[in-house]
Amino acid sequence: MESNRILTVCEEENAMMKQHEDISKRVACLNATGKPFELFELENRLRNGLKLCKIKDITHLSERMKRTQIRIQEYVDESRNEEAEKEREYLNELERLQILREEIVLQSIEYLSKNIDRLEINELETRLRYGFEKCKIRDIIEIGERIKRTEKRIEMYQNEDRRDAAEQEMKYLHDLQLVQIIISERFRRKSIGLISNTEEKSERIELNNLLHQLTEMPECAEKTLMELLEYFYRRLLNDNTNETMSNSIRSKLTQVQSQLQNEDLLSKQIEMKLQEINRTIDNQDCSVILYNLNKILKLIRPLNLQEIERYIKRSEQTANLIRDKDIILLIGITGSGKSTTIQFLTGTKMKETRVEIYPSKFLKHITTDGPIVNSGLIDVKSSPLSKSETRFLIPVTISLKDIFGSYETNEIIVCDAPGFGDTESPETDIANCVGVIRALQCCKSVSILALSSYQSLGDRGEGIQQLIHILINMIHGIENRLNSILYGFTKYPSETDIHAILSDIKTSRIDSDPLLRSNTAFVTILNDMIEKTRSDPIKIDPIRGDIKNIIEKLKNLQGIRYPDEVFQFSINQQTQIIISNPINQYKSSIIYALKHKNVPLLFYYSKQFKNFSDIIKQQFIEDQYKDSLGLINENIQEYSHKIIEELNDRLKNHHQLKNEDIQEYETAYKYIKEIQQYFQSDDLFTENLRIRLENLGSTLDLFHPSTGIYLENLHFIQNYFQEFQDVYIKYCEDLYEKFEYNFGQSIEDMILNKEFQQLNEILDKIFQLIPILNDHLDKKIEKKYSEIIQIFLKYFEKTSNGSKSILLKPNLTDNDIKSIENDFAVLKLAKETKLFEKHIKNFNEIYDVLIENLIKYVNEIILRIDESLNKNSYYDFDSVEQLIYEFALIRTLPDMELKTNQNFYRIIGSIHSSIRKLQKVIEDIIDQLDFQSNPINIRPLLNLLSHLEKAEWIDRISPGFFNKIRSGIKNKLIIQMENFESKLKELNLELEHPENIPLANEICIKINLFKAFERYLPELGICQARINTNFFKAIQNQLEPISKRYNLSEKSVDYLKNELNELKQIEINYDNLYPPIYFLKQAGYSNIIKLNEEMNNIKHQYEKQIQEIQLEKNQFDFQIKELRLIIQQHEQSILSKFSKNLFGRLLNKLTSGFEKK
Repeated sequence: MESNRILTVCEEENAMMKQHEDISKRVACLNATGKPFELFELENRLRNGLKLCKIKDITHLSERMKRTQIRIQEYVDESRNEEAEKEREYLNELERLQILREEIVLQSIEYLSKNIDRLEINELETRLRYGFEKCKIRDIIEIGERIKRTEKRIEMYQNEDRRDAAEQEMKYLHDLQLVQIIISERFRRKSIGLISNTEEKSERIELNNLLHQLTEMPECAEKTLMELLEYFYRRLLNDNTNETMSNSIRSKLTQVQSQLQNEDLLSKQIEMKLQEINRTIDNQDCSVILYNLNKILKLIRPLNLQEIERYIKRSEQTANLIRDKDIILLIGITGSGKSTTIQFLTGTKMKETRVEIYPSKFLKHITTDGPIVNSGLIDVKSSPLSKSETRFLIPVTISLKDIFGSYETNEIIVCDAPGFGDTESPETDIANCVGVIRALQCCKSVSILALSSYQSLGDRGEGIQQLIHILINMIHGIENRLNSILYGFTKYPSETDIHAILSDIKTSRIDSDPLLRSNTAFVTILNDMIEKTRSDPIKIDPIRGDIKNIIEKLKNLQGIRYPDEVFQFSINQQTQIIISNPINQYKSSIIYALKHKNVPLLFYYSKQFKNFSDIIKQQFIEDQYKDSLGLINENIQEYSHKIIEELNDRLKNHHQLKNEDIQEYETAYKYIKEIQQYFQSDDLFTENLRIRLENLGSTLDLFHPSTGIYLENLHFIQNYFQEFQDVYIKYCEDLYEKFEYNFGQSIEDMILNKEFQQLNEILDKIFQLIPILNDHLDKKIEKKYSEIIQIFLKYFEKTSNGSKSILLKPNLTDNDIKSIENDFAVLKLAKETKLFEKHIKNFNEIYDVLIENLIKYVNEIILRIDESLNKNSYYDFDSVEQLIYEFALIRTLPDMELKTNQNFYRIIGSIHSSIRKLQKVIEDIIDQLDFQSNPINIRPLLNLLSHLEKAEWIDRISPGFFNKIRSGIKNKLIIQMENFESKLKELNLELEHPENIPLANEICIKINLFKAFERYLPELGICQARINTNFFKAIQNQLEPISKRYNLSEKSVDYLKNELNELKQIEINYDNLYPPIYFLKQAGYSNIIKLNEEMNNIKHQYEKQIQEIQLEKNQFDFQIKELRLIIQQHEQSILSKFSKNLFGRLLNKLTSGFEKK
C-alpha cells in the first residue's frame, strides 16, 4: 500500500484525495501535546528521496532496483569497478527508500489501530466513507471475504514473480485493512460509548506489567527499553518520575542503541525508530515515543511471554471447572457464531437487531432479548463484526429439564471456545490454543459441534476448508473419531441446500485439486459432512430454530475418550511463522551473553526460552531449547578448554609452574561458579581441568623425560589446590598400574607371540624410566625391572629344559619336533633381535646348549642307522626310514640344516650302498636260476625282494634312485624269463623225440616259479602267459592227429574204458618219474603252492619276533639314558655319601645289567 495515499499528504489531482490529505494531517496532529506526528515527516522524506532518485511514482521503485542490479552486474563483468561502485551507492539509496516505504505502510496501519480512539466520530465517518468509495465496497459483509481473496491473489502473483501486480494488490489490501479498523472502532463507540478512563486504565496495566518484568530482568537492551517505557508511561499518566532518569534520557537512548548493536539486534528499521524518538524527545510527545519504543520492543521480542502466561493462567481456572467431565465443544473460525449458538442452546430468547456502522450503513446482529437466566452466559459475548469476543474457554451448563421438561434430570456442558485463526495478536492466538488444549485434556470426554458460517463460506468453499483444517490439526487421528463430531451451519438462508453446497465443493474444488484430493483426512471429513447433511442438516436459527432436535443429537454423540492423547496444539500459519522468530532471538541473546560472560543475562534468556518451550510444548521448540543448552555447555567447555589448554601447554612445554600461572584459572573458576549458581550445574571447570590433567597424564609417554616434569607440576598444582591432591595420588597409582599392565602382565604373552623386538624396546625403556619415575613411585620401577628380567630367564630356562627332555626319547614324533621347533624359534628369534645383549649377558649359552643337544641327538641317530645297516645280511629299512624321517625333521630347525649337511648326506650314501649291495645279491641269485636243477628254492630271493621293497622311501630323499634299482632287477628277471622262453622254443617236442619232454618240463617248472615275483614285477605275468600259450599250442599240434586217430565216437565202451585205464597208469608212472612232485608228496605236500604258503607263514612269524625284540631293546636303551641323566643330576649328592669308587662300581653294575637284558 502507498500509505501517503491513505494517511499523509499526497499530490493527487482529484478532490477526494485532497480531502483524504486534510484528514491525514488532522490525524497526524492528534497526540498528547498537539505537535505534528512523525508519519508526516517520514512521507516527506520518501517524496524527497524519490525526487532525488528521479522516480516519478513509487510503483516504479522495484523496477528501478531491478535495472540497477542488472547494470551493476554488467559493469562488474566489464571490470568497470568505479561505475559499478556508483551504481551500488545508487542501489543502496533505493533500498533505503524501499525500507522507508515499508515502514510508512506498517506505521500507518499500526498507529491508526492503536490511536484511532483519538479521532472524533465525524472524522471516523468521513474516513470510512472515503474507504468504501475507494475500495468499491457496497456491503460491509464483503470486507472479510475481499481481504481473504486479496491475500490469495498476492500469494499467487508473488509465486509467478509478478511484482507490479503483487504491489498493486498489497495497496488494495492495506486499504481494506484500514477500513476494517475504522469499522471496528466506530462500532465500539456506538455500542459501548467511549469511556474516558479506559485508555488510562489500559496504560496503567501496561505499566504494572512492565514493573513486574523489570524486577527479574538483568541489564540488557530489553531492560533499558522497558525502563524507558516505564518512564514515559509515568509521564503520560502524570505519575512521579525519577529526576535522575529525566536528565539521562538521551544517554539511555544512546545506551540502548549500543546495547542493541552489541547484542546484534540493531536493524535499519530499529535505527529509524531510534532516530524518530531522538527527534521527538524534546517535544515530550509521550504517545509517539511510547509507540516507537513498543515497536522496537516488539522487534527484539517477537512474543510477550508474560502476556501469554496471564491468558493461559486464566484458562487454567476454567479447566478446573470441566475437569473429569463430559463436555461438548463448539469449534469454528472467528465469526462463525459460536457465542450466539451457545446462548441459543441454553434456551435464551434471541432477537435480530441492526447495528449502524456508519450513517446509512447497518449490519444485522442477533443478540439476547431480555435478561440472562443462565449464569454461565455472563461472560459469553458476540460481535456483529466477525471479531472474536471470547478470550477463554467458557463452560455453560444446560439443564435438560429446561429444554425437555421435568422428566429429564440430566444436564450437558457446552463450551464456548475462542475463535481459531484469530490474528488480533500472536499472543492471543497462542494463549487460546494452549489454554483450550490444556483444558480439554483434563476432561473425561469431548464431543465436537463444528460450526460453519454462511458468511465465511467463500466462493470456493474456503470457509469449509478452513474448518476442516482446524479439526485435522486439533484432533489426532480424526478419521477414526467422526462419531464424536456434528456439523452445525449458521447464518445460512432457510432455502439453502447445504448438502448440495458441500457436494459441489467436493466436485468442483476438491476433486480437481490433486493436493487436496491426496489429503486422506481432509477428504474423509468432507465426505462425513456430506453424509451427515444428506437428510437432516443442523441449521442453527437462534430466533426460530428447534432447540430440542439439536440437543437430542448432541446427547447421542459418543464423546472422544482420553482427550489428553487426542487433542493437540494447533495454530494458524501466520502465528506459526511468528513462533519461529523468538527461537532465533533467544539463541542470538544467549550467544551474546556467552560472548560477554554475562551470567545473569544468560540465565534470563535461557529461562525465557525454557518458559517458551513449556508453553508451546512442541517437539521442534524443545529440540531447539535443548540445542541452546548444548550451545551453552559447548561454550563453557570451549572456554574451559581454552584456559586448560593454556595450562596444559605449559605442562607440555616442560614449563615449571609458578603462582602467577594459576591466576587465570582462578578467574575462570569464579566464572564457572557463577554459572553453577544460576544453572545448578556441576563444577564443570574443575571437573574438566581434572579430566584434562588426567587425560594429559594418560597421554604422556611413560618413557619420555617430560613425565617427570609433569609429575612435578601436578604435585605443585595439588599443593595449590587441595581438590587435586587425589588427582596426583591417583595419577601415580594409575601410572604404576599402567606400567604393571604394559610391562608385567603381558610379558609372557609377548614372549609366546615372539614379539622380541618389542620386548627389547620395552626393556630399554624401562631401564631409561628408572631415573625419571623411580622417586615418584617408591622405587617400584627398579624393582619391576628386575622382576621382568627374572621372568625372561625362567621362561627360556623352561624352554631349554623342555627341549632337552624331549631329546631323551629314543624316537621323536611330529609333535615332539614341532615342540622343539617352537622352542628353537623362540630362542633363535630372541638371539637375532639381540634381546639380551644389554640386559642378560649369558643368554647365548642357553641357545648354544640347545644346538649341542640337537647335534648330539643327530649323532645318535647316525649311529643307530649304521647299526641297522651293518647288524646282519638283511637290512632293516623300516627302522632306518623312521630314523631318517626324524633326522630330516631336525634338519628343518633353524641352523640345523647347515650343521648336519655332511652327516646327513654321508648316511644317505651309506643307505644307497646297502641298497646296491642288496641289488647285487638279488641279481646274482636270478642269474643262478638257469644253472640250478629242480626243485629250486626261491624263498631266499623273495625275502630279499621284500626287504628291498621296504627301501622305496629313499626316493623321497633321492628321487629316482629306488626306481632305478627296481628297473635293474626287473630287467634281470625279464632277461632270464626270455632265456627260458628261448630254450623252450629250441626243444623239439614231436612224438619222435620223447627225451625232450623232461627238459621242457624242467623249463616250465622254472617259468612257473616266476609267478611269485608278480606282486613285485607285474610285467612278468604277461611274459609267463605268453610262454604258456606258445607251449600249449605246440603240444596241441602234436596231440591233434592222435585225437583224430583215436576218435571215441567210433570206439566201444569197453575199449574206451581200457584205454582210459592205460592213460591213468601212464600218468601215474609219469608223476613217479618227476622228482619234485615225488619229493613234495613224500613231505606231505600235494603241490608247490602249499609249500610256499607254509614258508611265508614261518617268515612272517620270524619278522614279528625280530620287531618285538627290537622294540624291547629300544625301550631298554631309553631307560638307560634316563637313568644316566638322573645319575648325572644327582651325582654330587650321591658322592657326598659314598665314595667315588663305590659309585663307579655301582654304576657299571647297573648299566651292565640293563645291557644284558
